[in-house]
Amino acid sequence: MVPTFMAKPLNILLIEDNPADAELLRDVLAPEGHATLTRVSELAEGLKAARWGAFDAVLLDLTLPDSFGLQTISDAAAALPAMPIIIMTGLADESVALEAVRRGAQDYLLKGQTDQATVLRAIRYAIDRKQAEAALQKAHDELEHKVKVRTADLAGAVEDLQAEVRQRLAIEQILRMINECNEALVRAEDERQITQDICRIILDVGGYRMAWVGYAEDDQAKSVRPVASVGFEEGYLENARITWSDTDRGRGPTGSAIRLNRPCLGRNFLTDPELAPWRDQAIQRGFRSSIALPLAAGGKAFGALTIYASQLEAFGEAQVKVLVELADDLAFGIMALRTRQALQDRSEQLRRLASQLTLAEHRERRRLAGVLHDHLQQLLVGAKFRLTALEQAPDKAVRQAAAEMGDLIDQSIKVSRSLTGELSPPVLHEGELVPALEWLALWMQEKHGLTVELRAGENAAPDTEDMTILLFQSVRELLFNVAKHAKAKVACVEVARCGDQIQVVVSDQGAGFDAERLRIKGGASGGFGLFSIRERLALLGGQLEIASAPGRGSRFVLRAPLQFAAPQAPLAAAPPAGGSAGTTKAENLPHPSRPRRAPRKKS
Repeated sequence: MVPTFMAKPLNILLIEDNPADAELLRDVLAPEGHATLTRVSELAEGLKAARWGAFDAVLLDLTLPDSFGLQTISDAAAALPAMPIIIMTGLADESVALEAVRRGAQDYLLKGQTDQATVLRAIRYAIDRKQAEAALQKAHDELEHKVKVRTADLAGAVEDLQAEVRQRLAIEQILRMINECNEALVRAEDERQITQDICRIILDVGGYRMAWVGYAEDDQAKSVRPVASVGFEEGYLENARITWSDTDRGRGPTGSAIRLNRPCLGRNFLTDPELAPWRDQAIQRGFRSSIALPLAAGGKAFGALTIYASQLEAFGEAQVKVLVELADDLAFGIMALRTRQALQDRSEQLRRLASQLTLAEHRERRRLAGVLHDHLQQLLVGAKFRLTALEQAPDKAVRQAAAEMGDLIDQSIKVSRSLTGELSPPVLHEGELVPALEWLALWMQEKHGLTVELRAGENAAPDTEDMTILLFQSVRELLFNVAKHAKAKVACVEVARCGDQIQVVVSDQGAGFDAERLRIKGGASGGFGLFSIRERLALLGGQLEIASAPGRGSRFVLRAPLQFAAPQAPLAAAPPAGGSAGTTKAENLPHPSRPRRAPRKKS
């Protein structure tokens, strides 16, 4: 009985040139319908039949009219790679059998030594092995395909990741560059220097090829004037002749950025037509792409920052966004420096005007004092001499009238002399502050009954005449206020040198006032004298601090530079140390019990 796995009929191609062997094999397989044999006698005919017929397996003899030996197996396996091949031969050689299997045969059977079951089993096994090999090969091919696809996907992912990493590193590099640029902008003192520093940072940190800053000129050619450059310039800007006009040399990135007030890219110096005027010079210096960023203020570009890279299309969207911020910061810094310089120039001009005003006022006071002394007083003295004759007149009424007129003239001379001293103290003409303050202390005692304690340190004098006059006038104004409003009999003036400043402190223990209210009122009625002192001091680089409270006296601190310093903003009334605004600790004010010292005499 034939096993069940042999029950299915097989369609076998037999390539055999010996009719007797073919009939013998047909007798073994065909009688019970287990197989259908199709016989051909040559290999070529068999290969042709196998290509067109649906055969389950091939039974192959090694000795054929058109093929012989192991080469027959090689040719058949090459022509029928998917077909199971079983060798049927009379050659009992184990080495040949092994070589046959190695060359592609599924089995090696000997003629006349196999029964039906053996042959069918060999054929079935050959078919199964061939199918298993095909399935295994298919699985291998599918797996190999999946590996290739997965490898390609991974390679793409790795490439994308590498590109992302490169982009992130580039952005981090640009951010680091912007941080250093911002630090440079904070420290900036000079416009030309800051543009040069920014270009240097762009190259050192950003790794670009060249960077330069150009300003738009309002000349006929609308030229762009380079003000700073760092990198492989080597005469490039001189030969570039870049403009911001709508011409060939104005349609590049720099000119377009200024004209259109927006970032403009030069993506490829090798091919971009807009870059043709500069192509040869740029290629020689290693420039492959560029970006021009407008420097704008008030909605209009006044220049551009242009950066060159050694890679094509080096400026991506993210980089452009960050570089635009850098250009905006640079433009803001440049305008801030210009504004600061304008303010400094204006402050210097105001300082000079304030100095000239102080000196002019002093000269006018001297002129008026001279007029009083040289003319009016002389006229009054002359009139006094003329009255002498009338005092000898025989008429008593005339003599009495002459005496009265003489008294009036004496009073006028006295007032004139006093006014001369007030307008221009002679000691002030010598240009020394402390002697002038000593004279002022004596004069305040004589005219207003105010005792002034003057305490002066060594070298306590400014270096300039205008500051000497201003401090003298300020102290005189403050002492007038003490005499008129403070209801105090004693005031203290302390003069000392503090580093590169002169400090004058005027204090009293009088009625005091609300310093905070004075700060709010500013130059309103009642405070113009203090306001004027504060403003004039500020214009000359000094300041005035006020500490006072009702019933607690007042303390005025004047600070002025020995030499000219940058003017400071006017200072409001400052609260006294250790207290809130409008109050003053008693220890901060001069106390009546403190030892008094007579005004210093000039030696």
